[in-house]
Amino acid sequence: MREPPHLLFFARLARNEDSDAARIDARLNIAGAVTNHVDGNPCQVDTLLLERREHHTEPGLDAVTRTDEVLVELILWVLGCILGRDVRAHEEAVEERVVGAEHVNHVLAYFARTLFSEEGEFLDGDPGLVRNHVEARLRKTVQQPDSFSNPRQEPHLLAPRVRVPDEEVLGRVVNQCSVPVNADKCLHRELARTTNNKFSGGFPESNKRRKSQQLLMDVDEELLRIGKQLQLFVLCEPTNALREREAFLKGKTQPQFHYPPLPFTPRVLRAQLQALCFSGPFAPLYVQAREALLLQLDILEHRGTARVREASRALYGCPDEETLKAARELLSTPHVDTPKTVPAAKVREALEAALQNYGLTDWIVQYTEKHATTVDAMNRRITLNKDRLFAAQDLRRLPIHEVGVHVLRAENGRAQPAMLFLTGLPGYLATEEGLAAYAEEHTNTALPESRRSMAGHVLAVDALHRGLSFRETFTLLAQYFPQGEAWRLTLRNYRAGGLAKDHAYLQGLLRVKQFLKAGGDLRTLYVGKVGIEHLPLLPDTLAPPRYLPRWL
Repeated sequence: MREPPHLLFFARLARNEDSDAARIDARLNIAGAVTNHVDGNPCQVDTLLLERREHHTEPGLDAVTRTDEVLVELILWVLGCILGRDVRAHEEAVEERVVGAEHVNHVLAYFARTLFSEEGEFLDGDPGLVRNHVEARLRKTVQQPDSFSNPRQEPHLLAPRVRVPDEEVLGRVVNQCSVPVNADKCLHRELARTTNNKFSGGFPESNKRRKSQQLLMDVDEELLRIGKQLQLFVLCEPTNALREREAFLKGKTQPQFHYPPLPFTPRVLRAQLQALCFSGPFAPLYVQAREALLLQLDILEHRGTARVREASRALYGCPDEETLKAARELLSTPHVDTPKTVPAAKVREALEAALQNYGLTDWIVQYTEKHATTVDAMNRRITLNKDRLFAAQDLRRLPIHEVGVHVLRAENGRAQPAMLFLTGLPGYLATEEGLAAYAEEHTNTALPESRRSMAGHVLAVDALHRGLSFRETFTLLAQYFPQGEAWRLTLRNYRAGGLAKDHAYLQGLLRVKQFLKAGGDLRTLYVGKVGIEHLPLLPDTLAPPRYLPRWL
């Protein structure tokens, strides 16, 4: 696969102009960081450069000067792309600003403010004056939005939407970055994301391609915005589960669950989703993503009714016969309860060490009240319960499972041109969890009880779709699990009326094994959060996976 042109541009500069190894290393690192969007956060470029400086130990090498030179070249390149002409005449002015700045964010904010003039000239003036120039240009092509009257509005109110003209998007970026640099990182994230996505082809390109890239970014942003509002699993979590559990275990009634109020109007989000238009190589995937969000919206709008079961089946499917057979075989083995004596602090250290080993220094591990260990890909965060005790085997298993699969697929997906590869393509879950289960099995770190739990989920989902009640399914599972675990498995799949997805763990494991048996390469599954079924739909222009697990 061909590398992005602007990464090659920096590599060529490094090779041709200077043979100093440290300078080449710094240039390629900052180019790679920009290429991969750095989560749209220029602050991380600064962090990366500071880390590189620690390794610049050759006598007489001024690492700070070297990295400043890299930034000068980077900014001149970005300005050249945006203005569509050579800006080398301004190199001295750029260098003066870079050397005098305390932080990369200051540099980027300054050059955002000085980007445009009415004549397209390089401005060195007051942010308000620059805003006036931008507004004047915009009035010629689009209706001026109210947001320009107040540059200190919340950044999310200025986020671009579908079919927004290029000029308006760039105008909003300039306007946002005219706010003082310490106002909000979102301002700088918007600048970096817009410039990198809009000009990812290197030096100036055709208007047709520019608009295509802009539309791709806008669709990404719109789907992500709506997906964040839905909060499917948070809003489907019963608020009275503990009280209902006590009543359920004492009596013979069915539990009656309550749920949080919806923080949005379903018909509004539905209309916004249906108004989206897709084109280009990712169009089939975007159509699937929209259908998945519409099904999630249907589930939330009809929580506690039979309609949830239907939408859940359409969204996540149900266990096939092969998966049911495997589940019954797993449950035929005796129950094993591995001793849990390891505190959460030890597991946290193991996860942090795994992140460090892959060079993922911008990820954090945090404590939470939730029982499950989770990965938040968008915010680069792993959470685990601070009061939970773990098995000794978890010190190896969790880094392999959480970091070696969930984190690495997320980071590779972040480098792709569409946000879907980070958030997850529709139906990716079975492959995601199946790959994680396979990694545990391959490295001999799987816990016996986790395999039985996977099998229990399969029986629960099958019972749900066969029409069994909550109590009937609980009674079925109580034959194989302690009472508390039987309740947890039943609740997990019957919440909201039947939000059932956890059969995907065992079903996904079987599919990954079938994929390997048919000659599939697991490395192809690390381009992002994709499913096996998506591989034939993926364009050839995707970036190859940068991160691969050690066991592969």
